[in-house]
Amino acid sequence: MRIILLLIFMINTAYADSVDKLYSYLSGTFSSANQSIYNANFYDVTVRHCPVNIDGGKPNSKYLILRQAISLFLNSPYRVRLVELSHEGAKIKSKNYAPIRNIDLNQTCQEGSIPTFSVNDFTTEPKCELTLYENAGIFMGSTGVPGCVSERSGASFVSSDVEITNSYFKSLDRGWDDHGNQVWGSENGAYVFEKKPFVNIYPNLVELASMLVGESSNQAQVQNNPADFTFVTNKICPIKIQGSSSINLLTNRMVNANGRSIIRTSLYQLLPKAVNTTFSDPKIEVYSVVDSNFENYCNQPERWNDIQNLNLTSNPCEVNFSKKMVSKSSIYLGNTSDSGCPSSFKGAVRLDINEEISSESIKVWEKWSDSNGVQVAGSKNGPYIYVRETFPDAPYFP
Repeated sequence: MRIILLLIFMINTAYADSVDKLYSYLSGTFSSANQSIYNANFYDVTVRHCPVNIDGGKPNSKYLILRQAISLFLNSPYRVRLVELSHEGAKIKSKNYAPIRNIDLNQTCQEGSIPTFSVNDFTTEPKCELTLYENAGIFMGSTGVPGCVSERSGASFVSSDVEITNSYFKSLDRGWDDHGNQVWGSENGAYVFEKKPFVNIYPNLVELASMLVGESSNQAQVQNNPADFTFVTNKICPIKIQGSSSINLLTNRMVNANGRSIIRTSLYQLLPKAVNTTFSDPKIEVYSVVDSNFENYCNQPERWNDIQNLNLTSNPCEVNFSKKMVSKSSIYLGNTSDSGCPSSFKGAVRLDINEEISSESIKVWEKWSDSNGVQVAGSKNGPYIYVRETFPDAPYFP
């Protein structure tokens, strides 16, 4: 009998340790920003799991407040739940409950603060329940079939499949009608949410990056005005740089002039103008890439998830952006500083850049000037207008 009791104690302790580990894994801020840049089918979503105490809750359970929002609308989460983590026999359970009254959640997710709520602030029965198991430090979980009852957007049931590690979690949530037809949710696989400090959430940088990636050209502009504009194609794609936590994009630009094609490769490093300010305007540091191994990089999505080392020129050209809204759509306006950027191109001493970037087009006006202020290169008849032609659709691996 003592041996049986000891075994039961050891099993319960092991599952309690797994619940503690899962609680630690989930606590914090997670972002799908990188995935949204790789694949236009995914949104930039921020998920925050914030530890809370629940008055009247179960003594052996761990509790988190889930707040999930499109990152550009962080203050208006579309999903708020109380998450209860527990073990029931040989199973690990994750149950979520909906708020049933207007409670102040502003105190959640504050550094060093674990607020207390009442069990009466939430539904008695869980809205949804996942069963999880741990294997080699990774938690896998599912609602099972058919899933949890749902009334969202014509669905009768919602299914959820998750994979949770210490640095990211994957989640595939889908709504189904009574006939087994998917009526909402991802049709392109699971969302990948990477763990990061909340101060490193910069929705405007992600939005600008998403506007830049893909293929564009000024073909229409050249057809209308072939005397003043040269045909240019831009291919912009994400790249992972050794030792960099910034958003990095590589540009393969092909200029077709005088019967020949010239390839120019640049690195765009997107940074916040105001560090640790969530909705900071972006700036882009532009580096020339002198490694021919990257001249066709954007046509090789199989390389995008590999960590790369680049040979870069020093003294990048910095373009500062400000955001404005036009008919509920975002537009980013960018300019170099009053002194421009140093340049020796075609006898110039400085380069001035003006940009206007939207989801439809990239407008860039580059002007090179000599020491007398005379323009020696670049368009004299307005910006080059690159119209978006393709969007990225590549897998992302954290």
